Amino acid sequence: MTKSLLNSSSIITRRLNSNTLINQPPSSTYYLFPPSQSSPAVTLSDLKTALKNNTPPVLIVFDATWKHAKEMVRASEGYLSRFATRVCLDGFDGGIEGGSIYDSDLVLRKEPCGGCVSTLEAVARWLGVVEENGLEIEDRLVGILKEMVRLQAQFLKPMRPRPKLLKKRWQSPKEAPHTITPAQAIDTRQTVESCP
Repeated sequence: MTKSLLNSSSIITRRLNSNTLINQPPSSTYYLFPPSQSSPAVTLSDLKTALKNNTPPVLIVFDATWKHAKEMVRASEGYLSRFATRVCLDGFDGGIEGGSIYDSDLVLRKEPCGGCVSTLEAVARWLGVVEENGLEIEDRLVGILKEMVRLQAQFLKPMRPRPKLLKKRWQSPKEAPHTITPAQAIDTRQTVESCP
């Protein structure tokens, strides 16, 4: 991502602290991650009005698998809470299951819940709100992501059919020893009705 964006840098660590970031972080520092019960987040649309001042914002993103990014945020939150505001994208819903490559042309892996997106898409949406020509930047970054996912999807292993499951699906269900089929039930009723 640092090769695609100007004024960006990468810090490789599992936990942010005063040694890894600049000594005097700017007042308009934000970190992008979905909210939790212990740490609510401001939505990007709510933040848009607050970003009108002249100081350029600093954005911190955690680029890892969802599991590792969650651990990194949890480990860094004590330090980040001193000067940074947690921001999430609009539409996040922890109660909805996330998308997969079969639902969207932007998803390469299964997302943990609704509204969760890749780091590149989240940064693209952020820039779409913050930058003057944000929509153009967002479209360009999302286009790059779509192309990357399309290329990687070509190399996905096709799912091989599992013969045992196919066999079970197409076989008629075995009847339990003491069950009566609907046809047998009709025959029984007819026999009872015909008796005097």
